[in-house]
Amino acid sequence: MNRAVLLSLFSLVTVGCAASSPEETSGSTEAAITDDWQPLLRCNDGAAVLDVNGGERRNLQLVIKKKEIIDYLNRVGAVSSAYGATEVILSGWTGRVNWVEGRGPRLDAQPYGSPGVFKAGDFQEMIADHNTYEGGYGRFVRVAREGAGIKVQFGSIEKRGCAQFESYYVGDGFGTVTSCVSDYSELVEKANWYFDSCE
Repeated sequence: MNRAVLLSLFSLVTVGCAASSPEETSGSTEAAITDDWQPLLRCNDGAAVLDVNGGERRNLQLVIKKKEIIDYLNRVGAVSSAYGATEVILSGWTGRVNWVEGRGPRLDAQPYGSPGVFKAGDFQEMIADHNTYEGGYGRFVRVAREGAGIKVQFGSIEKRGCAQFESYYVGDGFGTVTSCVSDYSELVEKANWYFDSCE
């Protein structure tokens, strides 16, 4: 009798594993998601292509395809491609390096509030490979329109000391606490590449 119960359970588990989930039947696969990339700009006879995500127009990617550029970026440590890789993909969001702040540059890397990129003329700047938990500082890749082309900068925005302190009384025997509320900063560039013709 125990054997019959085990066989019934085994059959139920096997049938349950064989059934396809609703996600599999709806076409919700990685291929379906990546099929939505639409070419926006083609640079230097196909050395790089800037794509926009048709489902989220603030999401962009620059696909670098030219072997010499990929080799250079690997050699200087800007990227770390798998052996034999034929592309470097820099994926990010509309954002910018904010140079207006008098204490140094900051990253405005959150895409919220941006209308998105619907045509080539809409694209100005993208921030890729940035950990938004670091706020306006940290490592990033900047992809920006410059003249008739696109400039790609690999670097970081680093804090360079406190620019403004703020003190307040905590009370309960803790006294006054002083903390830094604004830092000086500097852009430290690791590498760059300029694609001089993007249409």
